[in-house]
Amino acid sequence: MNQSIQSTPLSRCADGRRWWTSRHRDNYTSHDYNIAIEPLLREIRTPDGRVVGHVTRNRYEAEVLNTNQMLIVDVDIQDDHGRCPSARLYEVVLAFARRGERLDLEELMRDRLEGQLQLRMDLEDGIEGSWRRYRTKNGFRLLETSAPWVLEPWPAPQPLAAPLEKRFATRGELAVALAVDKDRHEQLSALQDKNEALIAIMDNLYADRDYLRICLDQRLFRARLTPKPWRAKRVDGPTLTCSYLATVGTGIIHPDLESLLREHDAVTGAHALDGTLA
Repeated sequence: MNQSIQSTPLSRCADGRRWWTSRHRDNYTSHDYNIAIEPLLREIRTPDGRVVGHVTRNRYEAEVLNTNQMLIVDVDIQDDHGRCPSARLYEVVLAFARRGERLDLEELMRDRLEGQLQLRMDLEDGIEGSWRRYRTKNGFRLLETSAPWVLEPWPAPQPLAAPLEKRFATRGELAVALAVDKDRHEQLSALQDKNEALIAIMDNLYADRDYLRICLDQRLFRARLTPKPWRAKRVDGPTLTCSYLATVGTGIIHPDLESLLREHDAVTGAHALDGTLA
């Protein structure tokens, strides 16, 4: 699990020049989007020097944290146009409205997070989940800090050119080949289980499906660190990207995730005493 992030080398253009084109804009809503097109601003490292994340600049000039180590889920209650982007969450809101009941969204998210603690334990024995909950302008941000996640690339399948028995001269060579094939099958099964668990977690937390698609396509999680410029322009005073609310679970922060969490909380202003979410 203690692996550094593996990704395509990123652009080193860290100045303020606009780097994206209309083609890049379209890629945000398709499987063709590639994180490698975003300028790299800085790397996030553990105390022993391992890279666990990158901060890049997206097309509207906001800083974005990218990591395959820390599970990050953004839950938008509504977008900037007042629409709920999650069909599952919209169904919940609608059901409460039809019954004439008030829906406490913070209580809803706390309950949903408590339900994910067991799923994390089922996925990896001995790991007790810990979720940090933040408020964003349009919803919530959720960070799972108990252990690195590591969205590893899928090993490419290697079809056999001939039956194993005909490819190896001795029983010993055949036994080694079968053992390697078995290990690889187990690796693929573990990866598939983890991807299915990730989809289940994000669905249970009402995550946006486009965000889930990007996570699976790019093999990493993303979190915007700085305010959206058009929102910040409308604010008179300091701005925040998110504000820390509470922790659900053990409160454990894995050592490999400490530098990521420190970067996230410092740049977003998560513990600031005042400021407007933007």
